[in-house]
Amino acid sequence: MGIKFKIHENKRVSALVSYVATLLIVALTIGVFALMRVQAADEPLISASQTQDSVTSSIPSGVSRPAYLFYVSRTPQYSMDDIINMDLTAPSNVTYEDLCAVSQQGLVGLEQYFINAEKEYGVNCVFLMSIAALESGWGTSLFRENNLFGFGQYDFASKEECIYTVAKALSENYLSEDGSFHYGYTVRDVWVKYATSTTWGYKIENIMYNLYNGIRENNVSNYTNIQ
Repeated sequence: MGIKFKIHENKRVSALVSYVATLLIVALTIGVFALMRVQAADEPLISASQTQDSVTSSIPSGVSRPAYLFYVSRTPQYSMDDIINMDLTAPSNVTYEDLCAVSQQGLVGLEQYFINAEKEYGVNCVFLMSIAALESGWGTSLFRENNLFGFGQYDFASKEECIYTVAKALSENYLSEDGSFHYGYTVRDVWVKYATSTTWGYKIENIMYNLYNGIRENNVSNYTNIQ
């Protein structure tokens, strides 16, 4: 009987020790998590300005901050279907530097005007440049003074004025729901009344596709070079 009693007593002591040890582990775990939460609550939040400062500090010498940020964000890679279905009133997110990378011949030096036209009238700047490229042979063949778009029989005081005038007309007459020639928001919707050519819309879409791909390739190349 004495031996059995000792065995049972030892089992009870062992179970009690195990139980106490489990309680201690649980208590320690809860304490650690509580301490972590207190420390996290005490840590100051990183402000937007601090984040921007950290980005700015990482920009290599000679590279502008706006250009660097856009190199990082990348230009989307558009398929031809994307171009065909693109809403021409949606922000293009294309920059002055982007257009400079793909502008050619007589359109070189006009990039900022296309950017400004999009900001002012809400018409995709790549679309505007594509029309000018097609209608004027990239600015090398103008039938009227400064008329890059073959827009009516008008002369313009400057190419800048021409770009803004055409952007305004497209915005109000073709890309607004109450516009006289509004059929939608894509190249082919504008094409219905803008041009009589049976290939105009396809050519514009092809130029846009090439411009967007050129912008993307340039951004990837620039981003690689500044790493």
